[in-house]
Amino acid sequence: MSAPLLASFDFVAGHVVAAIDGRRVLVDTGSPVSFGRVEHLSIAGEARPIVTGVLGFTVETAAEHIRKLPGVAPDFDVDVLLGTDLLWGHDLVLDFPSRTLRISPAVRPEGAARCSSRTRFLIEDLVVGGQGVLALVDTGAPVSYLSTRHTEGFPVSGWARDFFHGGGDFQVPLRLVRHTFRGRKAEAPFAEPPVSVWMSMRLLGVEAIVGTDLLEAFGTIALELAG
Repeated sequence: MSAPLLASFDFVAGHVVAAIDGRRVLVDTGSPVSFGRVEHLSIAGEARPIVTGVLGFTVETAAEHIRKLPGVAPDFDVDVLLGTDLLWGHDLVLDFPSRTLRISPAVRPEGAARCSSRTRFLIEDLVVGGQGVLALVDTGAPVSYLSTRHTEGFPVSGWARDFFHGGGDFQVPLRLVRHTFRGRKAEAPFAEPPVSVWMSMRLLGVEAIVGTDLLEAFGTIALELAG
């Protein structure tokens, strides 16, 4: 079995940018495809091929969008966007206080995985108003989203900027929502998904997206990408 990979990462406007195989890698569990400006990326000792982009969306495009977010340096750049096609079959541990990422081959008994394997995305339960809803755990999302049917009547508490490869840059309203995720009860802002994001959520059969704003609150969190 290959040895685990331990990498440092920068947390840039809610995006995890890790130093992997000598490259700056945007770790995105919300993307089913990895792409970048290199031909191969080595993860936990295994070199995997990388395509240049998906439907016209490249790492250059992603970096351009991120540079528009508040507090991001004008020279921000990444070499690879690492998605679930290469992350599948691995366990990830994000340690936000120490800014370290551990990626190791998944080893567990049959049926012990936490996530849904039907889409090769990390899909878990989020409890809102006593009701469980399916949520995509997305390290590529700096903002968490929730279907408007669960936020109706909640006042707007602020605004956030984000982007989506099919919908460009946008500003979204935030609403404070009491919720439970992985046994942790909290009140946190959830964004109202714009049409482009909501359409993708519907395709996945989810009503929420758990972004890095909620993940960071755990301090250290394990993501099991195996079915």
